[in-house]
Amino acid sequence: MALSVNMPLKALLRQAWKIRSNNFPRQIKFVRPKNTLPISLTGESCQLNCPHCEGHYLKNMTPACNENDVKKINLDNYSSCLISGGSDKDGALPFSENEALLKELSNKNKRINLHTGLVSEEEAKKASLVDVSSFDFIVDDNIIRNIYGLDKSANDFINSYKLLSKYANVIVPHVNIGLPGSQKFSELKSLEILKKLRVDALTFIIFTPTRGTSFSDFQPPSLTYVGKVLSLARINFKKTPIFLGCMRPGGIYRERVDKIALNSGVNKIVLPTPAVRKLAVNKGLEVEWDKECCAL
Repeated sequence: MALSVNMPLKALLRQAWKIRSNNFPRQIKFVRPKNTLPISLTGESCQLNCPHCEGHYLKNMTPACNENDVKKINLDNYSSCLISGGSDKDGALPFSENEALLKELSNKNKRINLHTGLVSEEEAKKASLVDVSSFDFIVDDNIIRNIYGLDKSANDFINSYKLLSKYANVIVPHVNIGLPGSQKFSELKSLEILKKLRVDALTFIIFTPTRGTSFSDFQPPSLTYVGKVLSLARINFKKTPIFLGCMRPGGIYRERVDKIALNSGVNKIVLPTPAVRKLAVNKGLEVEWDKECCAL
């Protein structure tokens, strides 16, 4: 895979699109996830406080820290939930102690995407209670230790993923492209490892400089860099659905990266720009709109 990085982006995109055309119908899914309620099991709290987030994105989620919070949640307008939250200092999400919430949502016929952290086998067994298990797949030790601040290694993430794979109904690894401090093309190392594991779908997000965080002045990865990662993902995961998630920079960057993502052969784009919607029509793709979190 590493040798292919040196190929021009246009050549990689052509190869990726050919593979997509040979393995999937001429259809693209666009997503406005208005029917999925994002729930944080830790409220706005995250013990890791990573410099690229610092709990910023937890503020927009519905808290479910205790029984009173859970009682206040109104699910009438939602068909599904994304359950996530901040991590503790060991990189874990306290979902195991919220098993009652998972069962209650399931009993109400709400589909659940559980975005876990690191897990033990006992915790991984709870994955059988939800529809989809999402997992941030990180194998760059520098990121794990110096950005996430965890006394963990790539093997800890790989082992947690393997445990979840044993019990999950659907498992969707998430790969973050271009996080500052990562080794160049470390995303491809993630893909090499994932090729040997169970992957029901693959979601990519892109580092987004966020106002008020320690990484607010860093730049997102170049469009060429993102295009090469996405193209190589399609080339190596020929029959696996690939999604471009909601976390990516805005403005003209977003317009351009969305078009690159479409040309690289992704199957689903969350909150697509008008430019990529027009491109999809011009490429003769049938457009289908989803209203739930991309992993569901």
